[in-house]
Order: sequence, then C-alpha cells, then structure tokens
Amino acid sequence: MSFLLYVSLALLLAGTVLWFRSKGAQAVKAWSLILLLIAVVIASTFTPPLEPQIVAVLRVLLVFIGSLGGSVPAMYCLGLLKPHQQEMPAENRNIHGKLGPIPLKAIFSAPHSPAEASGGGRLIGILERLAVVLALTTSQVSLLAVIVAVKGLARYPEIKSGQLTAEKFIVGTFSSLLWAAGCAMATVNLA
Repeated sequence: MSFLLYVSLALLLAGTVLWFRSKGAQAVKAWSLILLLIAVVIASTFTPPLEPQIVAVLRVLLVFIGSLGGSVPAMYCLGLLKPHQQEMPAENRNIHGKLGPIPLKAIFSAPHSPAEASGGGRLIGILERLAVVLALTTSQVSLLAVIVAVKGLARYPEIKSGQLTAEKFIVGTFSSLLWAAGCAMATVNLA
C-alpha cells in the first residue's frame, strides 16, 4: 500500500506542477488529479506506519499540493457553469431598439479592472488553501469559518455590483476548499 501512496503522490505532484504549464483538455487533467488525490487519501489511510523522516517529507509535499493544486478543480468546476449575461463577450451583448423611426444599436463591453490583470486572485487562492490545510492539520477547525468569512467579506462588493455571480463564488470556493481538505486529510492520515 505504501507503493501506491508513493506513486500516486508523485503523479499528483507532477500533475499539479504541469497544470500551470500546459494547455489542453482541462476536464481530463482535472479529473485525473481529483482521482489521484482520492488515491492518496485512501493509500495514506491504509499505509502501515512509515519512518518519521518519510512522513515529514510527505506532509510537506501534501501541504504544497494542497495549496497549489486547488485551482485545478476550481477552474474545472467554474467552467461547468453557464455564462452569466454580464460575463458574455461584448459581441453577445448588443441591444437593438428603435426611437420612433430611428433604429438604435448599443454595444456594451466589460470594463477592464487593473485588479484582475495583477493575478492577485490566484495568489489569494493559494494562500487560502494553505491556511485551510494548516488549520485542518492542526485541528483548528474553527479557523475555517474565519477563512471563509474573510473571503466572503472581500468578495462582497464584487458580488453586490454584479461583477461576480454568487454561484461562481460558491462553486469556486467550495471546490477549492474541498481540494485543500482532501490534502489535509491525507496529511493527517500519515501519522
């Protein structure tokens, strides 16, 4: 069983790192990494006690995978959502009408915000998953409420203004947190 743990953990680590470098079938990559995480959790549950040095290295790897790999299922799950009317490309948001005999046409384009271009959302997601993994591995479950509350408060203005839909926020948050919880579970099971 420890061989399964090592192989699935190595594949999970490689897949997580390669996720950021490749462009291809997103569903295949997401499902393969999710299945590998399930294999790691199962293998870590049934693996006989390991050497303390090996356990320490595996725990560090799982924390790394838990914080970086969470964007994989989050991006896939967000891709499953149907686009919201405000998120459609500009060519899909034309308004046609008439003012008496005069035909009118309006084209709306989404505003570009400098916050989106900075890539801060990805860093926040990594730090959020790292906090979740650390909170769960140290048995500080109450910190999960703080993490989710802080994220909710930070995203509230975007949800209220319509820049971000509530469904998108919930799906992205839950899929990301479930990934981190799976890695924390495997980390705890290695004891």
